[in-house]
Parts: sequence; C-alpha cells; structure tokens
Amino acid sequence: MSTEKLHIELYERSVVFVQRIAKDTPFVGMERYVDLNNIVKQKIIKGVDFDNTQFVSEGLPRVIVFSNLNTRLIGHPDKIVLSLEDLNAGDGQFFNVVKDMSQFLSKEVDISAVGINYNCIIKTENADDIIKKKIVSHFPPIFQDAYGGSIAPVYKEDDMLINVTINKGGIERKGVGTTNGILILLNYHRDIDSQNLIVTQISKFQESLERVQEEFSASKKKMEGYFNE
Repeated sequence: MSTEKLHIELYERSVVFVQRIAKDTPFVGMERYVDLNNIVKQKIIKGVDFDNTQFVSEGLPRVIVFSNLNTRLIGHPDKIVLSLEDLNAGDGQFFNVVKDMSQFLSKEVDISAVGINYNCIIKTENADDIIKKKIVSHFPPIFQDAYGGSIAPVYKEDDMLINVTINKGGIERKGVGTTNGILILLNYHRDIDSQNLIVTQISKFQESLERVQEEFSASKKKMEGYFNE
C-alpha cells in the first residue's frame, strides 16, 4: 500500500436548527419560515444582497444560495439548515452567519436541538486498502474477510452527542470536480431544554458553537495522526 501522506480536508460546514413540536408555546412554528421568504424579507444575515436573492428550488425543501458568502440556506418543514461550501473561508465567517440566524430564530421559534456538522474527506485512490487496514482489521474475526467497511460510533460528552461516520466515498464540487477518498462526517448534536427565556436559548447555542470548534480541531488532529500511523 502507498505510503502517501494523508490529510483531512474540510469541504462543508453546516448547522441545523430543529423545531420543538409542542402545544401551548408562545413561539411560532418553523412553517412560518420554511419557504424562507420571511427570512429574506427581514434581511437576517449580514453581508447578503437580499434584494436580488434567487431561489434555487420552488418546492420543498426550499433552497437559497447566497453566492457572495458561499452559503446555502435550506428550509424543511421542521428544521432550517445553513451550509457553507467554501474551502477558503474560515470558521469566523461561517459562525458569524450562523449567529445572525440563531439570534433571529431564537426570538421566533422554539428550538429543540442544534446539530453542527463538519464534512471532511481524505483524498486518496487507496481508500479500500486504508479502510481494511485501519478499520476492518479491527472488526471481530468473523467480519475481517470483508472487502470494505465503515464505522459510525457515537460518543457522549456531557450533554452533547458526537456522531462520527467514516466510509469510502466521493464528492462533487463546483470548479473542482470529483474528489474520491475516505469520507469523515462529524455531527455534534445538542438538545436544548426548556427555552422560555430567549437569552438562555441564545447563550446555549453560542456555547455549543464554541465547544464544537474546539472539539473538531482536536478530533481532526487525532484522526489524521491515526490514519498516518
């Protein structure tokens, strides 16, 4: 097998706001914003030319792309997703956009959970060999003859779940084309308890953002080291 140096490349960041389904709440439902028109009208995200915003899809989920921020806004019946697809943009820009949205939604919608996702890829043409050596070889003996494999462990740290998925795959990117290798998807999930106080909701979300940035940096370094052992 090649002794190539393996690097974990972050290709997409996203944050998911999930609505709490409950009766007798002072908050409005996410359906008020699922078509995204109200978000556009209120010009929530700084630095976006909302007056000339173009919708990518007319049905559900509804999608808007803000090309100057490389940000995609997706509206589902029970959740809103903010996705950043920019290899050159730092976390600072992305999380500023996310904070703008969280400040707005926290005043309007009863958010039950926040998911913060980092999608990564290890570019390699030897994905099968690497997965067999680093993953399949550690399976119970009955599974070690497998041609390939994947893992999806779940970790828990205090009140946050960390879901990790590793498998062979590829991605398509505008201006880059196809990249094949090993996909590493990290999902940081945090349930948010009763949110009768808006300030509590916002502070918990921002606390989650800070924690996740630290967690991701540490996890990326450890996994990159493991794959290069």
